Amino acid sequence: MQHIKLLALALALAPSSALAGFFDGEDGCLVEITEKTKFLGFTTGGGKSLGNDCLPFGSQRPISVTGTDGKTINLNVSVSKKCKTKVELGPPLPDNAVISAFSAVC
Repeated sequence: MQHIKLLALALALAPSSALAGFFDGEDGCLVEITEKTKFLGFTTGGGKSLGNDCLPFGSQRPISVTGTDGKTINLNVSVSKKCKTKVELGPPLPDNAVISAFSAVC
């Protein structure tokens, strides 16, 4: 197993198809974190990608999303055995939000 440390990921725009998938690995799964967007009054997925990391099955990790204005949103990410975890934050999120450092073994 390799110890992976996610330092900080800047926001990146990506096609919605790139935000939807998960990699079901032997020891864990890839968790995708995206920003919800509003369209005509409805909240939908497929917004800005906030990044991803490989987390062990059955694990829970705290994640902080912090904007350049200093506002922070905290949450826990839970990973099920079936690797169906997807986290959508907001709206709204601070501009230029990043995921703060957290570690995972996968």
